[in-house]
Order: sequence, then C-alpha cells, then structure tokens
Amino acid sequence: DLGTNEHFLSINGPVPGTHGNLTYYLSGNLYLTDDWGPRLHKLPHHQQQTYRTQGKLTYKLTPSITLRIGGFFNRRQYERYNHSWLYNLEGFDCTLEKANQGYLALTHSVSKSTFYEAKVGYFSNDYTIGRRLDRNFLERTAYDMFPSDTAAAEAFIAEHEDEVWDGQWWKDYEFCEPTPDTSEWRRYRERRQEQNYPLAVDNMFWSHYDTRTFETRESEVITGKFDITSQVDFHNQVKSGFEINSYKIKRHYNSLPW
Repeated sequence: DLGTNEHFLSINGPVPGTHGNLTYYLSGNLYLTDDWGPRLHKLPHHQQQTYRTQGKLTYKLTPSITLRIGGFFNRRQYERYNHSWLYNLEGFDCTLEKANQGYLALTHSVSKSTFYEAKVGYFSNDYTIGRRLDRNFLERTAYDMFPSDTAAAEAFIAEHEDEVWDGQWWKDYEFCEPTPDTSEWRRYRERRQEQNYPLAVDNMFWSHYDTRTFETRESEVITGKFDITSQVDFHNQVKSGFEINSYKIKRHYNSLPW
C-alpha cells in the first residue's frame, strides 16, 4: 500500500438561460501518494501532492462568430529523499512545479469557404528545488538558537509557524533562503557528517543539517496569432497568417556553501 489516492472530476454542457449559445467544460484531477517512485519497497519521505484543472467557455456571438476562452493549471510538489539521508530524515531536497496557461480566441466565418481566427495566449512554467521550509526546520532552528531556553524556543516557533509549510496538500511548499546572512533564520545550514555508520564507510550518510541545492527556473511565453483560411475548391486550400511570441526565461542556481 503506497497510500495513493486519486480523484477525477469532469463536467460540461450548456450554461442555463443562454439558449445553448454559451457552453462550458471543466475537469480536475487530484493525485496524492506516499511514494511516487516505488522500487523494491516503499520509500519514506517520498510523498507527492498533485492537482490539475482545465476549463473552457465557448460563446456563439452570432452564427458566424465564436469566442473561446480557456486554460489549465497544474501544480506538482514532491519529496526527493534518498538513502544518503537515512540518519537525517528531514534534510533532503523537495521540488515544486507549477504551470498554467490561458487563452482567448475569436473565430469568424466570413463565408462558407473562408474563415479567420485571432488568438492571444499566455503560458508560464515555474520550477523550484531546495530544502523545504517546514515545521521540522522551524523547530530545529528554534532550539539551535535557544539551546538552553525552552520558553524562548517555543515563543520563536509560535511567532513564525505561519511562515512555514504546514503539511496541507493544497498549500505550496515554502523553501529556505540560500543566503550566507547569519541573521536570517530561514537560511540553509551546511550538511555534514558527525558520526560513524555501519560498515565504517565515510561520507555515505549525512547526519546533520540540509541539502546543498537550491534552484529556481521560471519561463513565460506571451503569444499573439492570426490565421486566415480559404477552401478554394475541393482539392486546394490557402492559408496565411502570422504569429508573435514574447519569451522571458530566468534561472537562479546555488550549490551551497557559498
């Protein structure tokens, strides 16, 4: 049992009161599992939480003009435990992936053989991998800062618990800050090995603190498109148009320490 739960929902049809001129389509998918990549056995700290949704509205302005608006959204987040963290079960990487698209399109049939379509669209894709900022990290930080003052540590936890990911699947992961600023409590602590392990193999397991990786990738595409199509006769079709795209790509990568 991998603790997997998956749910689907899809609805479509005409919007009441529009005489069939306005129709809709909406679908969604929720996927939750305790191990997204099982091997010979179930891995701990290998959860995945994914939800997706897609929708479209179609409106017939006139018998020859149709307007469509739609898009989708996808969010996937998952833990990336491997056995080098066997004795430090909270220091591994986690990943958050988000993608969304939206578009608006107008189709006009000028005649029985000719129509044109104008379309604008937007697409974005974001990817983040790093040490998750969660309750475990907050508690460890609090007791590192106040090792002999339990009351102060508990007060620090209460002050900042709304700033960390609380384990709810519908909430996005929060991530630690890749900064050398020692005044920033969200900063990474460099992973290290401080004890011996079975078989006396050095550097096989990390006993303290965090993964060294932090990376974000962001991309955006804005599109404008126009096409005109004419069916000249049964064997010949003519199509012309143009497309304009704007791209924005960002990447930040840091392998700690600095």
